[in-house]
Amino acid sequence: MAVTREEYAPCAGEMLAALDTLERALQRGIVGGQEEAFGDARRVHRRLRALIREVDFRGDYLREMREGASRTVQRWPEDAMRMFNGELGNALAQYSSALGYPNVENLEEGRRHHRLAAQAYDRFR
Repeated sequence: MAVTREEYAPCAGEMLAALDTLERALQRGIVGGQEEAFGDARRVHRRLRALIREVDFRGDYLREMREGASRTVQRWPEDAMRMFNGELGNALAQYSSALGYPNVENLEEGRRHHRLAAQAYDRFR
């Protein structure tokens, strides 16, 4: 039931690449003032959310919170994988806020979590 690094690395890489594209689109829209960039950001945002739903790491965390860690199967055995999932989710939340209400603060906080997700990814890929 556990997800191995070999299994997860390609999918995680795809999610990280989508996060990179989302960050660049938000940068162009928020800092560069390019309104059309927000359309690109919304498209990538939808794609990234679909990938996260497919992986379902948020569902795993919710089940663990509801049922307790001792009663659930740990699908993410490596700390770096769990760190990646958490930081990816945090980055997406900040970028989502920046997309809904364009501001530099959420963009910068998203970048911070984005960097942490990339560092975690480098530890397990």
